[in-house]
Amino acid sequence: MTSQSEISDRVLKCLAQGMVVDASKVDVNASFAELGIDSIDMVNAIFYIEDEFGISIESGQEHSISNIADLVRLVESCLQADGSKGGAP
Repeated sequence: MTSQSEISDRVLKCLAQGMVVDASKVDVNASFAELGIDSIDMVNAIFYIEDEFGISIESGQEHSISNIADLVRLVESCLQADGSKGGAP
């Protein structure tokens, strides 16, 4: 199983791919608004995350998250539900 630290690193990589977010300077507890991430950015990030982890995040689940820590927990729950090993690194 993929560790929370690995998941967090990969989620940050996905956020950095689609946006101007410096992953090394991101506070995982900062809100998406504080990071300048709007709903369109979030949709794009979800696509990157789904590809990265080989998971499917159901429509509407993204509304339950307000920061990167929440997003990491969502990815973890999707991985556990899928029984996935975390997709390709």
